[in-house]
Amino acid sequence: MERDQLIDELPDGLAATLRLYEAGQPSSVIAVALAVPVESVPTLLQLALAKLQKLIDESELAADSGIDQHGPRTESRAPESASPKSVGSNQ
Repeated sequence: MERDQLIDELPDGLAATLRLYEAGQPSSVIAVALAVPVESVPTLLQLALAKLQKLIDESELAADSGIDQHGPRTESRAPESASPKSVGSNQ
């Protein structure tokens, strides 16, 4: 999943914090836009980045393991009893 799509999955305030920061806006502008104290902006930014990283990690894990929105991908696998070894062979 693309980074912008993952940002869209963040809560609105955190997504806005991150987008404004990445657009180069100073903390004072971000604070006014979100109606929060300017002292809160660094904490909101840290939280937004942490949640985004978690979404990225989950997205990569899902891609690596074949898990999508519909659940895990199942693979056909022969049961252990169908292995080519002969039962009771003394090799």
